[in-house]
Amino acid sequence: MRTKKLMRMLIAVLLFTSSMSMKASDELKEKVTLSEFLNEISEKHEVYFTYNPTLVSNTSLNPEEYKFPVLDKIINKLERKTSFDFEYLGNKYYVVYHKKPQRAKILKVDSNTNGISAMTLTEKV
Repeated sequence: MRTKKLMRMLIAVLLFTSSMSMKASDELKEKVTLSEFLNEISEKHEVYFTYNPTLVSNTSLNPEEYKFPVLDKIINKLERKTSFDFEYLGNKYYVVYHKKPQRAKILKVDSNTNGISAMTLTEKV
């Protein structure tokens, strides 16, 4: 009786772990490199992307998260989710480059308070 329970538990554990590993492998398959994704949307939306292949080679994404009918929405999400900016040059051409670092810009220094306080705004360099 006890052996049957152990066997059932063992089978349940094996089924659970195999289904989890299958799910994990499916999630890994969903990811594509940014370069592959740019090629796909280039064909779909009839645009061209210019970029340094070595810069984008380490970036991967799930294309299911970018299923928008409008190219602008796809590019806006890419800019939010990746470390790249996309600049439209005209004639259906885009340039992809690393985002520029941000620095603090002092707008106002108020010395009338106890000590000096400053308001800052971040801007791209």
